[in-house]
Amino acid sequence: MAGQLAVVAVGSSCGGKPSANSIGPQGGILTSEDDALTIVLWPGALGSYEDFSITPSEMTPDSYGQPYRVQPNVDLAVDAEIILRGDLPNDLSKARIGAIDSDDFADGDVKWTALPHRSGAVDNKDGTVHSNDDQIALYYAMLDDGLDSDASSSSESGTSDTMDTSTTDPTGVPVTTSYATNIQAMIFNVGCLMPTMCHGDAPSGGLSLAGNAYDLLVDVPSTINGQPRVIPGDPDGSLLYQKLARTPPADGGMPMPPGATLPADALALVRLWIEEGCPP
Repeated sequence: MAGQLAVVAVGSSCGGKPSANSIGPQGGILTSEDDALTIVLWPGALGSYEDFSITPSEMTPDSYGQPYRVQPNVDLAVDAEIILRGDLPNDLSKARIGAIDSDDFADGDVKWTALPHRSGAVDNKDGTVHSNDDQIALYYAMLDDGLDSDASSSSESGTSDTMDTSTTDPTGVPVTTSYATNIQAMIFNVGCLMPTMCHGDAPSGGLSLAGNAYDLLVDVPSTINGQPRVIPGDPDGSLLYQKLARTPPADGGMPMPPGATLPADALALVRLWIEEGCPP
């Protein structure tokens, strides 16, 4: 296998700083060091813990954006959400996330395959492209030629190469998160509700995060400064996200959690949930 890789590799060897995370059956988020590639693994996707890493690489065919090598490469029981952030190509209709399968790479079949596309997956304002993958591929990168001529012709004749996305948030971004599963269960129940923490038995700012606190957050003004705690589609304007990102306004109270920093993967999940319109 090493010999085959040497023959088909394009460009220089891997470079840049890797990021790593251990993720198990409960799910989690893996993000590159530069925050450009995010992989969301939903609960049930993995059967056991895996130590994942993302490393910027040049050992691939040409792509529009920076390629990233991800390891290990495993099949998933639940499709992962793949998100790439950066400068988008001028023709947004051709913006796609490309992947290279590890088995194909080992066999010398080194070419980008565009992941399934869906309506609303390209967010020009946020500079992101969203897609799904039923495995963790060896490489991911942003493409500017993901819509071939056949697909273009089909689109012009009235058919589409996009997936059905009847469930979308108000911004048109396909919904992949859930407050109950991803925010309440994976973040608040773990880090905010113990008796010695801020929003359990004696809730700080009048905000209890026990049970399901969705109705106390979304479009609800804070008791601190009247700013909405969560504005669907607008994480940067939401006091909850500002406090978790440790950038609250002067009248917005202390950053949360106090004296610590929310893990980057948890913060990214909160941001994704708000960007997707705060599905319950």
